[in-house]
Amino acid sequence: VPVGAAGELHWPDFAAIVGGRIVAVEMEITHKERWRMLQVLRGYKLSIEAGHIAQVLWEVTPDVQMQLEGRRSVDGWDDGLLADLGFLESGQAPDWSVKGRPMVVRSAQGRDDGVRYALSQKTLPPSLRCSYRLWRQWLQVWERDDSALEFEEWLMRPRTLARLRDLVS
Repeated sequence: VPVGAAGELHWPDFAAIVGGRIVAVEMEITHKERWRMLQVLRGYKLSIEAGHIAQVLWEVTPDVQMQLEGRRSVDGWDDGLLADLGFLESGQAPDWSVKGRPMVVRSAQGRDDGVRYALSQKTLPPSLRCSYRLWRQWLQVWERDDSALEFEEWLMRPRTLARLRDLVS
């Protein structure tokens, strides 16, 4: 994917052939500076418009998701970079159930505990980051709670950490 002025290229994390078409896949767990992300997105836009790539699938952490999609605000919806470049409707939360979008964003979900731990540590505020052993203990409590909340949301609730400290100690 061409980016920048001097023939610089960006390579997706991997590509898949789906229905005879190329889908670029980006695993983005680190928030990039706005200028750099715009370079990459513009490069993908050119490649999609030229027919070289059919779609880009972004598997992302919450901070990158907000950068790409935007976020809910008191006045409605604050656009992210995808709306700025015309991939999403301006002023609206994205609806990823619409088929055939050239850009699709999904929350990164690790199936392997080591990957889930790394994603969790990236997502959690520094005060809640912990060792793998402690994280596993907390995860087991969350699983027993059968909470409707995602693990990280559950962990960030005001009384959860105090409860966990009582259980683990």
